[in-house]
Amino acid sequence: MCIGILTFHNANNYGAVLQAYCLQETLRFAGFEVEIIDYRNPLIEKKMHPFSFFEFIRNPFLFSFRALYSFSSYKHRVANFDRFRTKYLFISKRYKAKDLKIAPYDYLIIGSDQVWNPVLTDGPDLVYWGQYCSERTKLIGYAISSGAKELFNNDVFLDVSKWLSCFKWIGVRERRLKEFANQHGKEATVVLDPTLMADPFILECITSKRIVEYPYVLVYAVGTNHSLMQIAMKKATILNAKIIVVAPCNKRTRKIYEGAKIIDASIPELLSLIKYAECIVCVSFHGTALSLVFEKNFISVNGGNIERVLEVLTRLGLEDRIVSNDNNLPEKEIDYVKVTRQLNMLRKKSKEELLNLL
Repeated sequence: MCIGILTFHNANNYGAVLQAYCLQETLRFAGFEVEIIDYRNPLIEKKMHPFSFFEFIRNPFLFSFRALYSFSSYKHRVANFDRFRTKYLFISKRYKAKDLKIAPYDYLIIGSDQVWNPVLTDGPDLVYWGQYCSERTKLIGYAISSGAKELFNNDVFLDVSKWLSCFKWIGVRERRLKEFANQHGKEATVVLDPTLMADPFILECITSKRIVEYPYVLVYAVGTNHSLMQIAMKKATILNAKIIVVAPCNKRTRKIYEGAKIIDASIPELLSLIKYAECIVCVSFHGTALSLVFEKNFISVNGGNIERVLEVLTRLGLEDRIVSNDNNLPEKEIDYVKVTRQLNMLRKKSKEELLNLL
């Protein structure tokens, strides 16, 4: 049996690549032949290559300004992600949308990640809604996520009921996405993101040795947040630790995170930085998820799009780890005996839901 995975594997983003890796490895350890299908959404692909000749022609001034500030760190980051994909991901030949109708897969798994977020894909990308799937291929959605609910409330989603009907089964990350599917005639189940669903050893086995010897608080952010460094500094003072930030190292980030050590980590280095941190302060779903996997104390900073984080932490009884400022930081360490017991129950349920379909 051959399984193809359709996801955002080509994004130079820790969470995107790690969720693809974890889903792939979970299926491989269950005995299946798996490939990550090398289909690339045009908008995501464009964002991954901001220094193209086309970008120079369109706006040479902006291109030159960006290149001056960040080309070196961009090149370093791309090389890190490309090395990981080459070494750890089983990627198919390149597919265009129309070619997927003759792709030789028995099952096609769409997800995880925000593959149903029309902002990320420049409107609904019908590849991720199963509309280019062969009739002989069984279609499954696993841990699909989206942007805000209102993104679906427009005319381009008039055929969504027909799209959903193509799926044999759909697992989603957010409860309101489950409700959305139900409203359009398709039952959906809330499941764990692959980074949480996978057995922890799948991530442990690619984790680098400790790369920072002194005590540190790790800052892991997607975008910027005005409260982030205030919270990190307060926590570092309490723990008598230094601050390390995972981010591209360029003039912009050195200004934003002034006084902190910046490490533009590879994926194995990121996992090491999380594993050995005294505490993680994050504005990121996968920063929270990886903290749970490695059983670390963490703080999730409310960056305005906290729904996916809240969904998971509520199920684990850890809502108090979400804060908006440094006024009321959680003082108690996390009871991981209790949390991991609950997480293992959710992990088992999500894995069984998926594997029983195959």
